[in-house]
Amino acid sequence: MRFRETFDAAGPTHRLNARPSSDVDDRSADGLIGVENRVVDVAMEYGTAVHLDVDPGHGQFELLQRELTQVPDRDRVFVESDHEYRANLPADRSLVDALLDVPDGDRWAYSDRLFALEAVAVLTEQSWTYRSVPHETHIRELNAAGQDGLLAELEDMLERVPGTDIVALDDAV
Repeated sequence: MRFRETFDAAGPTHRLNARPSSDVDDRSADGLIGVENRVVDVAMEYGTAVHLDVDPGHGQFELLQRELTQVPDRDRVFVESDHEYRANLPADRSLVDALLDVPDGDRWAYSDRLFALEAVAVLTEQSWTYRSVPHETHIRELNAAGQDGLLAELEDMLERVPGTDIVALDDAV
C-alpha cells in the first residue's frame, strides 16, 4: 500500500514499534492489534476523519458501504484503492471502534482486522496523525507535527506495555 503524494507531503515524525513477547496473544490489549487499536483510539482524539481501505471480503464490508461515504478518486489518500471509505470524527467513531475491535476468540474478526482492513489513516484538517497498513508492522507511522500532547499521551499509555514504544523517525532503524 502506498499513500498519495499529496498525502505523503507531511512525512512521518515517529513510528510505533510493537514487539510483544511470544507469550502475548496478538489480539490482546498488549498484542500487535490491541496496541495499534489503542494508538488509533488516541490519534482519533486529534483527528477529524479516518480513511479506511477495506477489502470487500471483510465481514463488515456491507455495513461500511451502508454507513460510511466512499471516497471519490480525487480525495483518496491511498494509491490504487477501490474501496476507500471516510468516517467523520467524532460522529462515526463508534463504527471505527467496532471495525477495529477483535472480540475474544473470534478468529474471523482477527483475520479481517489484520488482512481485510488494508490501510487506516487518521486525518486532521490539514494533514494526518496516524497511518498504518495493519499486516505490515513496519508501516505504523505517526505525524506528531502540530499535535501538542499527542506523543506524551501515547508514551504514557504505552509505557506499561512491554516491548512497545514510539520512536522518533530519525532514531528508527
